[in-house]
Amino acid sequence: MANHILVVAEKPSVAQSIAKALGVHERKDGYIEGNGYVVSWCIGHLVALADADMYDEKYKKWSLDTLPIIPSEWQYIVSADKNKQFNILKKLMNSKDVDEIVCATDAGREGELIFRLVYNQAECKKPFKRLWISSMEESAIQKGFENLKDGTDYDNLYQSALCRAKADWIIGINATRLFSRLYNRTLNVGRVQTPTLAMLYERENNIGSFKKEKYFNVHLKADGLDAVLEKVKEQSEAEKVKSDCNGKTANVVSVKREQKTVNAPRLYDLNGITSFIIVSSDSDFWGLIESLPKAKFLVMYEYEKCGTAIKNALAQHGIYYCAIDDFCSAATEDMKRAVLFAELEKHLPSLIGETPLDLTHKIYEATRVTATMKEMENFCNRYVKTLRLKVNSEGKFEIEIQK
Repeated sequence: MANHILVVAEKPSVAQSIAKALGVHERKDGYIEGNGYVVSWCIGHLVALADADMYDEKYKKWSLDTLPIIPSEWQYIVSADKNKQFNILKKLMNSKDVDEIVCATDAGREGELIFRLVYNQAECKKPFKRLWISSMEESAIQKGFENLKDGTDYDNLYQSALCRAKADWIIGINATRLFSRLYNRTLNVGRVQTPTLAMLYERENNIGSFKKEKYFNVHLKADGLDAVLEKVKEQSEAEKVKSDCNGKTANVVSVKREQKTVNAPRLYDLNGITSFIIVSSDSDFWGLIESLPKAKFLVMYEYEKCGTAIKNALAQHGIYYCAIDDFCSAATEDMKRAVLFAELEKHLPSLIGETPLDLTHKIYEATRVTATMKEMENFCNRYVKTLRLKVNSEGKFEIEIQK
């Protein structure tokens, strides 16, 4: 190995994608070599801030007398289960056969910190370049390597990440020990964890104490304009506003125009919709029917809203699905499971020859609230070959199931 460029990725899977894009194929222990490159990887945070007891033996015991703990000089450690990969990177970084280093960790604050801590802990002094890409497509990786940045351009990003890590340490270590000693039980406190938990607790309390309140909205409609007085508590007050406006002339006293930015809708994720697709309009359906595979899909949709052309296409394309009347396009995962449960329970007993009780238990296990989409898909593949909607001679929908 001579005159190589060392590329350091954040995790093995990313390293493999980069190696493939660069034509690097020779696998070694902890790295991939070839075509003038050595591609290696971290395993998340190889190097981390040391625990409090590594600064002083007295910190092994949690005591209020030792608080606050604020290191004057920060120490770093490599966890035992990641020591092998760190030593591989350290050897590669300091190898005389490596002329240049490329930081290819994730393009962000945390990715920058992961690389810099390894780089510093390995006592490497070689200059390095920065790969900054947001796509793992081969073309994007290759283009990124054609436009590498100087590593020092991201010094401020690294300092920001390091500051965040130290703040997390100081708050977490001190607050956890403080509250644990005050309440005589282990209470984990963190900069992000604790405020988030407080938000969840507050939201749960709001839901638990919520009380329905009756209110009235008064609408004033004229020439396409709809002015609304919302949430009037008393019906008599709403009726008075209505009577006061009837037969009167309304004057527009001000007009406010705003320019807003609406983000594009999120792209469909094939990994996330392997079991379920919801189609609630013609435009949704036609985009999906041309691009998605025709197997292993259960499509729930509001078919009452679909036109005749779509109804015919559903029968012609042979997509596997379960049709539900007036199914809400904003349905939650639990609602989808509940509907699938009902459909399977209704049709499967005659197909697999089991008693309703046994079958119901199996369906419940596959569609319970905690079941994953993969578990549900496996269940469907096991018991159902085809769950298909078709249009009969009278133009009505029928569900056809074959074992």
